[in-house]
Amino acid sequence: MNSYLKQNIFLKQNIYFVITLLLIVSCSKDPFRDLTSPVSNQSPVADAGENQTITLGAPVTLDGSNSFDPDVNGFQFHWYVSEEPFEGIPPEIFPATTEKVNFTPQKIGTYKFILTVTDIEFAADSDTVEIIIVPAP
Repeated sequence: MNSYLKQNIFLKQNIYFVITLLLIVSCSKDPFRDLTSPVSNQSPVADAGENQTITLGAPVTLDGSNSFDPDVNGFQFHWYVSEEPFEGIPPEIFPATTEKVNFTPQKIGTYKFILTVTDIEFAADSDTVEIIIVPAP
């Protein structure tokens, strides 16, 4: 592969403009093959962590830190409650947009949380974690 660099400098109204042209020439049969092939985005992989059994009243940490993006583009976290052991106000998880969130359960039963990770090209993946709350001994 050969590269050619050409640079022109123009003066207009006491401002210098630099125009740089970089031409890459490939030795393959199709010199533009590499330039025109779209780069496909891979979805990030969500990992909501291991299921947990916790005593009522003890704080719970949901941990999505094993989530990753194969493209290393960066991604955002979003946690939400998908099931709770009672009807009413769901547990408040804070902050819901970081890799780790905390909440303190107020009811015995099973909670399910979904972690969705979304990359900068809006590709997404989700994972679920189950938290079982048992009575204090």
